[in-house]
Amino acid sequence: MLRTAARVTRYALLTALLVFVADTGRPAVGEEEGSEAKGAFQNPYFERAAWKVWRDDDMPVEGLLNMVREGKKKKQVQLTLKPPAKEGRIYPVAKKPGAEPAIVFEKRGTPSKTFAGMWDDAYSSWSGLHGYVRTRWRGADGSKVTVRGHIMDFVDQRPAAMLAAGVNFVHQSTTGMGHAITNGGSFDRTQGFEKLYFANLLVTSPAHASLTDHRPDYSTDLYTAHVPTLFNSVGSSNSETMAITKLAIAGAYLPPETKLLLKRNGLYAAALLYLWKAALPYDEPYAHELRHRIAYKAVGDRFAYSKIEKYGAAGIDRGDLSLPFHQYDDGAHMRAMTKLAQSMDVALPEALLSALSDEGTADGGYSLRKSIVVIQEPGKDVKLEVSTAGSYDLQGLPLTKRWKLLYGNKQAKVTRSTEDPDEYVIRVPWDDALPEGRTAIALIANNGRFDSNPAIVTVYRKKADALPPPGLSPQQYRWPGTHANRRPVILGLQDTYVKRGRKLELPLRAVDPEGFPVAFHKRAGEVGAIEGSRFTWTCPKKAPK
Repeated sequence: MLRTAARVTRYALLTALLVFVADTGRPAVGEEEGSEAKGAFQNPYFERAAWKVWRDDDMPVEGLLNMVREGKKKKQVQLTLKPPAKEGRIYPVAKKPGAEPAIVFEKRGTPSKTFAGMWDDAYSSWSGLHGYVRTRWRGADGSKVTVRGHIMDFVDQRPAAMLAAGVNFVHQSTTGMGHAITNGGSFDRTQGFEKLYFANLLVTSPAHASLTDHRPDYSTDLYTAHVPTLFNSVGSSNSETMAITKLAIAGAYLPPETKLLLKRNGLYAAALLYLWKAALPYDEPYAHELRHRIAYKAVGDRFAYSKIEKYGAAGIDRGDLSLPFHQYDDGAHMRAMTKLAQSMDVALPEALLSALSDEGTADGGYSLRKSIVVIQEPGKDVKLEVSTAGSYDLQGLPLTKRWKLLYGNKQAKVTRSTEDPDEYVIRVPWDDALPEGRTAIALIANNGRFDSNPAIVTVYRKKADALPPPGLSPQQYRWPGTHANRRPVILGLQDTYVKRGRKLELPLRAVDPEGFPVAFHKRAGEVGAIEGSRFTWTCPKKAPK
């Protein structure tokens, strides 16, 4: 049976943090009966906002802790947290499309009516001075934004302080991160981090040994669950802090009313994750696996970026044998996030799930509101009944919902109930030809303007004697290659000459040693087009030889 959030159990890290209420079971806004009034507070874990909303109340918060350096030593001090002075707050400058630099902030004595700014964002490190938000972000076009000092940042490892200070970003270092959050080894922790997501707080952490691409023959993947409420980065300590820096800038481009609505209802972290995923510069739709990753490169093109801004964390200068797959244009991504953010004159909806029944599953799975994880026993077909009735929109806009198989067993099917349009049956048959691994199926809600950050059902195909380790200690990151993904091999490609003005067509062939189906993609901005397994490109008539 799946572990559920029906009761709250004790976990040392989070006990002091939150006094949660039970799920209210509210119907989704837009339902014909029992609909909430437009503008009413909506949240699956809270009956009211239990966190600081600085836009509503910018009075300082006392009794916090911070850490400072005194010479070579670290010292903990008392802190009273307050936002930057009003006359020193910076806001984005409206730029014409194509103008350089594209991203510019300036100080304003009065708030901008167009952009929310980032003065009300707060960051805290859960690993002391080992982790910190980056000082600035720079783009190759001359864009430069100083972030540190323009948001509130401090070091306080007490979870009880997070809601009191209205923290929006948390950095946690290597130990106990990555798959330790998602795999449910400590269900209270997994559940507690989802609750933080619904309190405007984005937990960011390095994948570290959970997902590595350092071997020539395979990549290691210890995640049994694809959890869409967290930001994991490929790399080690601090690898995700550049993503925090970029996300703070993107959030500053939200219209003031939208950012306030999100923060009051606890969906600011949801909006930031949506912006990150939707703006990745790929020629693929939103519901594509390239946008919804177990772990992301926080800096997409580390070679180009190192010339602009020094950044020595392991996620940047460490070897990566799949770099062409992970790489993307950082500047294009940042510009797309800011453009999308400033278009959000309404808030995004939220997609929620609840498990009704499960068959063919083993111990180790769990059911939350954004993540359902099923362990599939060898030889067993999985049948899972789920409800999407809890999905909601803050403005009361009507919702449409769609399912998308991100990756895994292509025979997976989602069928809508004939009796209740909010209920679905998910079937994933056992396929002995596939190796151990995940099938991830995303639920996306749409309010007519924007998609939601998805909720995801993961069916983990168990073939080994034991599941990947929970990762709660450094020893549990040392694991044999049982839980590894062998790389596909591209066949037959070689250098080709093409005459000016002529069309080049290349068939693409690849095999996967473990039997997974292979798909081909290209990064945005590169020449040619890929349709299925064929690449085509028309050489310009005036191209050099």
